[in-house]
Amino acid sequence: MCDDMKYDLDLLRNFLLRIEDADDFLSVYHFLDLCPDPKKVFFHLSLLADAGFIDYIDASTKDGDDMLVKRITFAGCEYLELIRSDSMWEKTKAKLTEIGGALSLTVVQEVVASIIRMGS
Repeated sequence: MCDDMKYDLDLLRNFLLRIEDADDFLSVYHFLDLCPDPKKVFFHLSLLADAGFIDYIDASTKDGDDMLVKRITFAGCEYLELIRSDSMWEKTKAKLTEIGGALSLTVVQEVVASIIRMGS
């Protein structure tokens, strides 16, 4: 799951689930059990921040990149609510595989919404 610096939708979902359950700020090091590469963790947390899904404080130093994730935002909650269910997530990934190509979080949301509308 965590072997290069490519965008990993499963990792983004797992990070959001972790953040949602947190009682305190989380740093890069709180995600190393999901991905042992701190640079990849920071990259994916940065993507979540760029998407407006998390609120954070930049905690980078001369020794390396870090952030303190304060909370999941409303946009993050809405996105996570769409993909929370394991069965819905698996259906979504199967549909995304059919579509192929570069997939944005917006496309993921649209695919989930279409699955929901179809009732399956």
